[in-house]
Amino acid sequence: MSTVLPSYKQLFGPELNYKDCVSSTTAMSGGKVVVGRLLQVRLECGAFGSDVIFIRTPEGKLVTVENDMLKKLPIDSFPDVASDTLEQEYTILGKYPETGFIINNSDTVTNAKGPSISITLVTK
Repeated sequence: MSTVLPSYKQLFGPELNYKDCVSSTTAMSGGKVVVGRLLQVRLECGAFGSDVIFIRTPEGKLVTVENDMLKKLPIDSFPDVASDTLEQEYTILGKYPETGFIINNSDTVTNAKGPSISITLVTK
């Protein structure tokens, strides 16, 4: 019996699934791009309340990004180079272990926490 996994959807962008090929653009780092397979999403525990995204690069490196925009790439953009599974536990610097694809209510704390920003638009 197969399990149907929830998909991940940012405010803007495509619906994404476990192990989809993605590119992640970090606006705050001068447009740095990370590409790889989407492995885990920890909701609202990243910088400015963003999601922490775990991506396995084509070289096999596991990276996390946050406060990023994801773009879906064709599924055959690059091979699945690691033996990642849904039962695999992922950590950030050896802390905050989590298992699964979409993680709600994680205790994850990242160093990228920043001040809250409020913008008020006044029209006359």
